[in-house]
Amino acid sequence: MKDNFQKYKLEDFLDDHDFCRWAKSNDPELAKHYHQFLEKYPEQKTTFHEAYQIIRLLEDEKLTTDPRRKLEMWKNIGAAYNKGKKTLTIKRTMRYAAGIMIVFSISALAWYFAAQNNSMHFQTAYNIQDYSQTHLKLDDGRLIPIDSERSSVEYLQAGNQIEVDGKAISLPNASSKTEHNELIVPFGKQSKVILADHTEIWLNAGSRLVYPSHFEKNSRNVQLQGEAYFQVRKDPLRPFIVETANSKIEVLGTSFNVKAYPDEDAEETVLVEGVISLNPGKKLWGSDIIVKPDQQVIVDNTNDSYAVRQVDAETYTSWIDGLFIFNEAPLPRVLKRVARFYDIDIDWSSAAEEKIVSGKLDLKEDFQRVLDAVALISNGNYSENDREVFFKLKNEEDVTK
Repeated sequence: MKDNFQKYKLEDFLDDHDFCRWAKSNDPELAKHYHQFLEKYPEQKTTFHEAYQIIRLLEDEKLTTDPRRKLEMWKNIGAAYNKGKKTLTIKRTMRYAAGIMIVFSISALAWYFAAQNNSMHFQTAYNIQDYSQTHLKLDDGRLIPIDSERSSVEYLQAGNQIEVDGKAISLPNASSKTEHNELIVPFGKQSKVILADHTEIWLNAGSRLVYPSHFEKNSRNVQLQGEAYFQVRKDPLRPFIVETANSKIEVLGTSFNVKAYPDEDAEETVLVEGVISLNPGKKLWGSDIIVKPDQQVIVDNTNDSYAVRQVDAETYTSWIDGLFIFNEAPLPRVLKRVARFYDIDIDWSSAAEEKIVSGKLDLKEDFQRVLDAVALISNGNYSENDREVFFKLKNEEDVTK
């Protein structure tokens, strides 16, 4: 890479031999170099990642077109799609591609822009506060409200019937077109879903899962917002992929917990058993993180940084059994989890921000009993009026809301 790489445009990255070689191979030595490059010139991150995506995507299609022509195609196809076109036919796209005979590449690029738009819709259209009941949105447009606090949804293997809390619901016959269902679990509720491949997923309060009623032949993809515990059924021919706003997790068969709430400053993934590969930031550059049992990966939601640490996985999955276990956790984090689970509003004093606590909460109790336990372990107290709570420490003087 030339000395003036801080001034690189997209075309310059695509013309750089070392950059292209690294993007195709993820050579660890070059990866270290580019990490240093981005730390020194963070303003280049957007251009850097876009160039990386172009090379990886088109490399996957085994193209021989030179990078500049690929870039021209990329921009033209992207512009065409962003004008509101839901699909890109081969005939129309070939006109933009100026006669370059790379049909498979065009299909891949069209898919990429569709995926980008779907991902943005997934992140912005969802507001858990709009729901007081658990809701299942089927791919045929039906919206099924679910009254129970701990609901269950099971897809039968044939893909044409589900059971919601034991009640059978018919689905359209499975087709080659993959449509998506959505399970929305508001605050104060939890749910378990068994997918058609027998993968089991527990959804915690304030979560949303987007998934197909039947999986494609070569992959199993779902999207998560909130917290979920996964027990993935092993299938060597079809990796299971969980996408959050900032991470991409790929597994074959394993158990793990993911916490990815949009109102928190980090995403947390904890592996219980098996092995997972995690791509932090979904930036598609650098090597994926290979996570081992009892390891936690924390991905910062505001930048590309992440951390890996050793933990007790049970601490992060105990909510499935109605327990919150926490060791040296910030008090606001504990209060936020309690607020989600019981669908109550909790505010706290500035002094409580700095308090670190350890303990165990039995979520089978009512919220007042749980708050009493939090007050005991934190040396605090609280006031409550119509499910609105204010929490402070006992050594504070007249702290008001």
